[in-house]
Amino acid sequence: RPDVVEKLLNSPDARGRAVGTRMLAHWADRLPDPLARLRERIADEHPRVRLAAVVACSHVRSPQAVEVAMRALDLPHDRFLDYALTQCVHALKPQWQPALASGQLTFDGKASHLTFVLQADGTKDIAGALRRLADSSQLDPGARGNLLALLADVGEADDLRFVFDRAAGRANVLEALANAARSRKKQPSGDLLPAVQSLIEAHEADVRAAGLRLAGAWQLKPLRAQAVACARDLTAALNVRLAAIAALPGVGGAEAVGELTSLTRAAHPRPLQLAAVASLAQLALERAAQQASAL
Repeated sequence: RPDVVEKLLNSPDARGRAVGTRMLAHWADRLPDPLARLRERIADEHPRVRLAAVVACSHVRSPQAVEVAMRALDLPHDRFLDYALTQCVHALKPQWQPALASGQLTFDGKASHLTFVLQADGTKDIAGALRRLADSSQLDPGARGNLLALLADVGEADDLRFVFDRAAGRANVLEALANAARSRKKQPSGDLLPAVQSLIEAHEADVRAAGLRLAGAWQLKPLRAQAVACARDLTAALNVRLAAIAALPGVGGAEAVGELTSLTRAAHPRPLQLAAVASLAQLALERAAQQASAL
């Protein structure tokens, strides 16, 4: 009975929650939105419940079930849970494979989740597989953007160039490229300056901000003057000015200390002052501390 399942799923005892979760596997076709319940149990504090949730996901014939199951990777896991995840990938392949090919799956933007799925399925070249998927003529722009963002999280320099050349001003893809530089020290191959300059000159504020973040992450020094101009532009959107300030340590280096110091002063809006202090701290910590104390 559904009411019994609900009671067990919300039991204070992990053994009860595990039993209720296992029951979900058999009642999935008779309960409304079983994945909503499994999303909660996949994040349960007890590993026995999380294991039961992964197994239950393999019984829900939906492409999103494999996305829910992969959330178990965000918590401590052992070989038993990894084995259950692998079996889930195999069981749900008829559902997730076409959904992935059409760009419907995002895996919460976490490349580690997609990597696990593809490796469990026997894929050796993860980046190559994503490139082929992203190049499909059948994808709509949003779906292609999702795949490009995932590729930015796992690819090398040539893969990132592939992503950058196809980003088409999508802010989420450009942000993924900036994250690759910050977290993995990876950036696209080839000359990046002209394309980034065009992004900074775009009409859309989100695109301009993303271009500025890329300029800083990729340390494109010739764009320092543009970053300074954007930071001081009173007519620019706030997110553009904040992105410009965040970019100044990368594009200006030590030469940006004076500019950032001036941006901490009272003449500027509070959010810009705080952002300037944060950027200044990357270049001159003592100076940043002095300016912060004066705010």
